Amino acid sequence: KSSQPPPPPKEVKAPEPFDIPQPTSLWYSRLPVPVTDFFSWFHKTQGKRPLTVQLTTTLITYLCGDLLAQEIGGEEYDPKRTLRMLVVGGVASVPGYK
Repeated sequence: KSSQPPPPPKEVKAPEPFDIPQPTSLWYSRLPVPVTDFFSWFHKTQGKRPLTVQLTTTLITYLCGDLLAQEIGGEEYDPKRTLRMLVVGGVASVPGYK
């Protein structure tokens, strides 16, 4: 057994700090002006009348979904079914709003 002391620990340098690149703007600001204007308008309107925007977007989503489902399913267009889906969508969206 040797009586030599253990070698001193090697000095560990802390890593150099570096900047993480941050996005300069939101992704939609790089879109064409009409699209950017729509997003700005939608955001402002959502802040002013959130329940109206919630209901409107839900009804549009349910309308498009039902029309697409009827088209893909090969069924003849049934306006009563579409109206039923809009009522269900409207009723379902109101309690879900916070």
